[in-house]
Amino acid sequence: MRSITGMLLTVCVSFALFSNDTQAEWLTVSGEALIMNSEVNAARNEAINNALKSASFYHGIQVNSTQEFQNGRLISDKITFEQNVNSQKFEFVSEQVKNNIIHVEIRIDTEAFGKKTQSGIGKSVVFIPQAKLKDRAQLRYGQLDGFEEAISEQIGRSLTEHSQLALPNTHASERLGYRHNTLSSTSDLPKWIGLSTDSQYLLIPTILNIAPESAKTGPLGFWNVSQSRQFRIRFSLYHGVSGENIWNRVYSTSADWDFRPQEIISPFSDEFWGSEYGEEIEHTLKKASHEIDEALKERPLMGQIITIDNQQMIINLGRKHGMVVGDTLKIVLKNDLPDRLNISRIIAVKSKASVHVTQLTESTAVVRWSNPKAIENVQIDDIVLKI
Repeated sequence: MRSITGMLLTVCVSFALFSNDTQAEWLTVSGEALIMNSEVNAARNEAINNALKSASFYHGIQVNSTQEFQNGRLISDKITFEQNVNSQKFEFVSEQVKNNIIHVEIRIDTEAFGKKTQSGIGKSVVFIPQAKLKDRAQLRYGQLDGFEEAISEQIGRSLTEHSQLALPNTHASERLGYRHNTLSSTSDLPKWIGLSTDSQYLLIPTILNIAPESAKTGPLGFWNVSQSRQFRIRFSLYHGVSGENIWNRVYSTSADWDFRPQEIISPFSDEFWGSEYGEEIEHTLKKASHEIDEALKERPLMGQIITIDNQQMIINLGRKHGMVVGDTLKIVLKNDLPDRLNISRIIAVKSKASVHVTQLTESTAVVRWSNPKAIENVQIDDIVLKI
């Protein structure tokens, strides 16, 4: 087992002998990583790992990574593959370092790994409300009016650009506030959002810290050299049907604040997002987008019946979710039962019946029973699963 860096350096030499192989089907994947403590080699390995994980997730290439640390430093980062292939199936394409972030591209011969992909899963709609900042006094530094709204918009853009399984439904100006406090339980909020917006998931971003760090000073402390600012955010993902919290993650980073302490900056401006701090936030949100995909990839595309007319029904999955005419879906009957605290709990009853798509709009589909002899007593809000 060799380190991936060594393997790919070998590939750069050996691939020239095979560049005319017209039979190969090459897949280009990219990855990036933050350079910490000037450890470029460690960051390069992490970026390559991220690229290969992308190949693993989206294209079915099975990758196993083993990392070894000593005194908190990465000393070994090794990659193995389930398939037994040689280094001629890889090419290191490019490497670029910008704003302390290393970006790499590699090419992989997909013929070596078969044709398995994740593209048939479909996309689930994720509702994104306005982010909530824990300490709003931190907005005074930079006069960042509208920062929470700008962050939610950027989360939506990041999912649009980088996620393969999440379709953002961004409501950056809508705060989950007082009008939701009448709901009887925590799980009722995601269910209410899912029902009222036809979203499969609710993603709540909470900004935990954007405080400036202690300023660095020059010799004898006569002037400030630079000022860093923190960015710490928590994501909580909720299921829109059951209301359950299915994924949580906290991301922390910091970057130089390129503006004067009293300078007023619009968080919607290109100036802000082109700064080192803005680009670091974008990098963090891109990482979150990929990890949200990881959380969703084992879950089937799930929709609900929104109307019934004799032998046909309309469901809240359509063209934008990746549905096509002829797709088959399983029916799951949904029962809501109150528990001892009178909180509604969902019991799902699997059905042997299935339906198939006959018509499509952007956000809905008309489905009919695949076997007219196997018809269930379905109701509005019962569940359909893409199979």
